[in-house]
Amino acid sequence: MQNRPSKPVAQIVSSYLEAMETNPRFADWQVKQAADAILLYADKYLKPKLSLLSSNGSIESKPMGPNNGRNSADWKEIFNKLHESMRLRHYSPRTEKSYRIWINKFRKYFNNREPLTLEGANVKKFLSHITLHDRVSAATQNQAFNALLYLFWNILQKNLSNLADTVRARQKRRLSVVLTREEIHHHFSFLESPYLLMA
Repeated sequence: MQNRPSKPVAQIVSSYLEAMETNPRFADWQVKQAADAILLYADKYLKPKLSLLSSNGSIESKPMGPNNGRNSADWKEIFNKLHESMRLRHYSPRTEKSYRIWINKFRKYFNNREPLTLEGANVKKFLSHITLHDRVSAATQNQAFNALLYLFWNILQKNLSNLADTVRARQKRRLSVVLTREEIHHHFSFLESPYLLMA
């Protein structure tokens, strides 16, 4: 029997991508490649289900949609379920607030459109928009992506697809703290006397 991860998949993915993004060892293209690989894997192999802990500690599945007592899920219900889900999964209030803000921006961008009609193409369009028009940083775009990933996987129970070629925000390059011998020789090769003597 396989061991279940102690954290929700969306939270694990979010933490993994954030760790890569803040690690100077990884280039922008590597972070993008990792995100794209995760999306492709999720689209092909994962069939996420919204499982929430009920008051008696058992697992209770709460799908959204027409068969859940209403013809459609409205945004108020989405935000209520978001709060309930994130509290039960022990996300911090700060993360919940951030996710709520991004999901609300996503909602407004598509003019309060019916949540269940939204697809991966809408996420791609929104992420590209905030990158090209709002000029957000790579970290901010990643935060928006994580919020929408949580919305689709855990609340709407939908896979995200067609995100592989989403416009990605450029990450600011960091200067190396320590140079290799080759890098030092390379820099010194541009110096002439008397500056070379001082170096």
